[in-house]
Amino acid sequence: MLQYLVTFIVGGGLLTFVAFIAQKGNATLTVLVANIPVMFLINILTMYRVGGTVGSLTFAKGALMYIPFYVIFVVITMLLIPRVGLPGALLPGTPVFMLPSLIKRLKARINMQARFEQTAAQIAEKACVVENPGNQGNAPA
Repeated sequence: MLQYLVTFIVGGGLLTFVAFIAQKGNATLTVLVANIPVMFLINILTMYRVGGTVGSLTFAKGALMYIPFYVIFVVITMLLIPRVGLPGALLPGTPVFMLPSLIKRLKARINMQARFEQTAAQIAEKACVVENPGNQGNAPA
């Protein structure tokens, strides 16, 4: 429970720090602190503590998978902010983040179905061999 409290405090502190930097007018530093290395480092450290090397590598691979979708989200938001304002600009881009999860689930379902069909074929093949043992010395000569 303590680790979640510490994570909550660190995350809130980071958000406050980003808001403070943004208020000072330094957009480049705000983006740097908010997105790229700081959030990744905090998350990768947390994942390493919870899941070890496997957990941190899984997180890093997932982060790489989301980069194109993040870029698409940012572009959609940038194009729509002048036209519809911030809330309206965020909503159309948000479903973009669901695409990697949906793609991953679809691939897993296809793989599971293929394994199921392969297993069913193997079981049917073994059942056929048991029912029709062929000429294994039991037939009269």
